[in-house]
Amino acid sequence: PRGKGKHFSSAALRFHSSTGADWTKSFTYFHEYGLSDQINIGIDFGGAISGFDKMIFFATVPLPPMFGVNIASELGVGVVAGEAVVRPGVSIGRGLTSPSGWITLEAAAEYFSQSDAVDWKLDTTFGLSLTARAKTYLQLQVGHQHGDLPFTRLAASVAWQFKPRLSLDLGASTSLMNSERYRLKFGIWREF
Repeated sequence: PRGKGKHFSSAALRFHSSTGADWTKSFTYFHEYGLSDQINIGIDFGGAISGFDKMIFFATVPLPPMFGVNIASELGVGVVAGEAVVRPGVSIGRGLTSPSGWITLEAAAEYFSQSDAVDWKLDTTFGLSLTARAKTYLQLQVGHQHGDLPFTRLAASVAWQFKPRLSLDLGASTSLMNSERYRLKFGIWREF
């Protein structure tokens, strides 16, 4: 849980290319608010699993930890590519002490109410706190958009806190299977 009254927001501009010559761009915005000490609510706006535009409102609630692992469930509702969707999800993870960092597994599905289609994703993240102001993380991103082949990407990012509660997030990813070969990310994180 984020904590009652606390906010986290991130915005990112991404560039995608299969050839390295013709680039397309997308924008994403994520905002989370601690409604109580246990419940977070928020909005997820921008690119969806399908690559189309989305606006999802969600709530996240922690579940009892098991075997030293933290678990949270999420339920989101909104619109993707003009169609109403329901997005259930679950996150499991734990902090690491030596080295200082974290590991998480996040899964979500987007159910399209009109077409009965389902898109899904599964992200595995391994992060390290390099210093008090610098973090780096590696992600294995796996997913499937209805009508397409499943995709797998490997992504790496560095987050640098250049002001208190404000960080720059820079990253790149490449396709391991059925995705754009080149992806670049320029983002900002803010906590308040």
